[in-house]
Amino acid sequence: MRLIFVISLIVCVSAGAVYSNEPCTDTIYAKVIDDTVKVFHDGAFYNCCAVIDFEFEIGDTFIDIVETETFPKGPCYCMCCLDLSLSISNVPPGVYWVYVWNEDKSVLYGKTRVVVGGLGSGPVGICNVWQSDCYTLAPGTVHDGLPCTFTLDEPAPNPTMGHTCLFYQLDKPGTVSIKVYDSSGRMASLVAERDQPAGRYSLQWDGRRGDGERLPSGIYFVRLSLGSNVAVRKLLIAR
Repeated sequence: MRLIFVISLIVCVSAGAVYSNEPCTDTIYAKVIDDTVKVFHDGAFYNCCAVIDFEFEIGDTFIDIVETETFPKGPCYCMCCLDLSLSISNVPPGVYWVYVWNEDKSVLYGKTRVVVGGLGSGPVGICNVWQSDCYTLAPGTVHDGLPCTFTLDEPAPNPTMGHTCLFYQLDKPGTVSIKVYDSSGRMASLVAERDQPAGRYSLQWDGRRGDGERLPSGIYFVRLSLGSNVAVRKLLIAR
């Protein structure tokens, strides 16, 4: 038996400017509940703005997981540590070695052994994928190539049911302000306000006010400002 699955997961977190995987642990382990195998990759080392594709190959005695980095919005000038997990359901009974690889299988991040005893009720498939935000910006060498323009990209997804990723780049260092306004011009949420160097960044906004209340459905405007530079993008929230 040999089955292959592919799934993509968008990574969107705040960015810095670093390149070293020293703090990232690349710890692989798994849990089994009935016919479901949940695989964890803690301390994975990825670009802050990566989209990670997962390919799963299941054999009689093994489960191969291949992680591939892609950049639909372009890479950020930072690398970071983050945690990943995925669940594979309806796995046939048996003893498996789970291997987690890089894109071309030249690097094995780790392996773990699982015993599955439950009987599946359908085809083998992915039932859940999860990823943390970056929790460590890895120290290393600052990247020399910095963007030369001030831009705010289209939020993704847009429309959104709540969570959306905001991508932007700065042509100079300074105090960055990201605010969301409703259609009447009132500020609905202060997303971020902080000092940042020039570079490309992304962050995730959860569609809530500062007090944690969810914003209702409607048309909103994301405003990015840095000194006299201002950029605005329209965002539709559809609950």
